[in-house]
Amino acid sequence: MDEIGGPYAARNMKQHAISFTKGLPGGRELRPHLHAIKDFRLIGEPLNIALEAFSQRRHNTLIVPEAIEAAATASQAGGWRR
Repeated sequence: MDEIGGPYAARNMKQHAISFTKGLPGGRELRPHLHAIKDFRLIGEPLNIALEAFSQRRHNTLIVPEAIEAAATASQAGGWRR
């Protein structure tokens, strides 16, 4: 990441991705689960699960059990940190 955006690029990308949940039903409840993920590259899966379920009207909130489970798995994975 240093090559493209400096030392704060990973943090900025993570914050930008999480910002997509603001203003959506359940976003406030989902964000702590996403913030617990240390490796910014692992944010995509739980975020995509939640946003896809919401946009396809399978759920009326971002609090989707599969997304919470994916976030928990990603946060336990640890991995690369910035």
